[in-house]
Amino acid sequence: MKKLLLTIALILSLSMQAWAVDETTTVSGDELFYNNKTGLLNYRMITIAVLAASDDAAMATLDLNGDTTGLVHGPLLGWFAYSMDIDCNHAGTEPTEDTDITILQNGGDMLDGNGTGMLDNTAERSVYFATDGLGMPKPISRTITVTPDSAVSNAVNSATCTLYFYLVP
Repeated sequence: MKKLLLTIALILSLSMQAWAVDETTTVSGDELFYNNKTGLLNYRMITIAVLAASDDAAMATLDLNGDTTGLVHGPLLGWFAYSMDIDCNHAGTEPTEDTDITILQNGGDMLDGNGTGMLDNTAERSVYFATDGLGMPKPISRTITVTPDSAVSNAVNSATCTLYFYLVP
């Protein structure tokens, strides 16, 4: 009887571990858009899916470079980061209201603080890349790190969010 109870306890503990989902931030799309009249390249949209951990609400960072899984149109070097649309108000579980996000390149915030409170459970948002508070395209010359700030802001387990990262040539 004792061995049976131990076996059942072991099986239950293993199955509980299987249900826990680790946080992920991954590229789920990479599309090019062309001007219909001229046929010239207009912009590139990288779609990023964010999923918070199911046990502690942590959100993973993502390093975007030429080797990132999901980038089908080559490296990001030479592109300019223009804007980002944020959709956390969709089917599923939304993050805590006003969760922060930063986009770092070489340690500097490419959003210039504009990502503060932008991951939101009640509204979709758009944010522009900026320098000294002025919106302007930022050249991509190194790896970019996408950092949803779950350490301070998000407290919702399994929260989901979709980021649409717009680049111009």
